[in-house]
Amino acid sequence: MAEIDYAVPPEITVSYEGDLDLKELYILVKSWLKDRGFFLIEKQHEGTPEKFKSKWEAQRKADDYAKYVIKVTLEANNLKQISIKNKNLYNGEFSVAFESFVQKDYEDRFEKKPLLKFFRSVYDKYIERSRYENYENELKEITKNFYNEIKAYFGLKRD
Repeated sequence: MAEIDYAVPPEITVSYEGDLDLKELYILVKSWLKDRGFFLIEKQHEGTPEKFKSKWEAQRKADDYAKYVIKVTLEANNLKQISIKNKNLYNGEFSVAFESFVQKDYEDRFEKKPLLKFFRSVYDKYIERSRYENYENELKEITKNFYNEIKAYFGLKRD
């Protein structure tokens, strides 16, 4: 099993209540991640006229041993479709949740051999610690920028 170092702990959420173009938000999330080189996998997509939920997992290699992972969950509840100026909007409660981490040994090269795993963990902890701290800081910054982009879309104050 790959090792995980959280850059942003699970479930950092941005919430908004009001009128919103849900399709535009959906496109914003996907394009923002793709523009930064992330490969996107849609893990879940379900919806009814009153609810919508979509989960993505975005991945990008940091090196041959580690990769960045950002999980995004987009939820909308109590939806009511409205039309303003020939534009289909939804009124409701919207939230976007974030989780990001650096995943080491994602190909399980060292997992199958306990002695190699031990030496690799010692190597990671004492020799390559600064490199992995840089990866975590970079991923934290990427996630913060993404979080602020969603807040700006919602018309909320950025952090």
